[in-house]
Amino acid sequence: MRALDDLALYSLGCDDFERLLAPQMGIFDAARARLEWRERVRAIPAFSALGPAELDLVLAKLEEHRFGPGELLMRQGEVGDRFYVIVSGRVEVLVATPGSAEGTLGERVAMLGEGQYVGEIALLLDVPRTATVRALEPVHALSVGRQEFRDLLGRYLNLGGSFEETGRERLTQLRSHLAAHAA
Repeated sequence: MRALDDLALYSLGCDDFERLLAPQMGIFDAARARLEWRERVRAIPAFSALGPAELDLVLAKLEEHRFGPGELLMRQGEVGDRFYVIVSGRVEVLVATPGSAEGTLGERVAMLGEGQYVGEIALLLDVPRTATVRALEPVHALSVGRQEFRDLLGRYLNLGGSFEETGRERLTQLRSHLAAHAA
């Protein structure tokens, strides 16, 4: 590079730079981490169409969860209070049929992984959980509660339609599964 005008140049050694700016570097690290999270959330298909401000709104409401292998994210028949998005790991969706033995989790009807979500049916239809979801390996998930799901995702960000479509598809598969076991 070449200067176009006369200029005065000041330099600061590496040690002095770190000593003077280290306290502020935490702010930069936090901002960088937030931007990385924004991009990770944007990579989830359900949120891919959102702009930066909308993603920040979603990020402010999301809670992080970690589940170990075998841990349940939700149990069939319980009240649905959260919507989960899988950041990493895999889960299995289990459905107990009416003839299942008491206490069994049911049969596997699906496996879901990164970028997929669970829990929308109970929140959209205001019904108990229609399936049990269990971690197959360490799972990192993000969630929002019932009210945030309805207000933020459903109404404000107008994502309710895509969740409803997925919910309808999953209910159709669930009904087919139950009908096959009833025959």
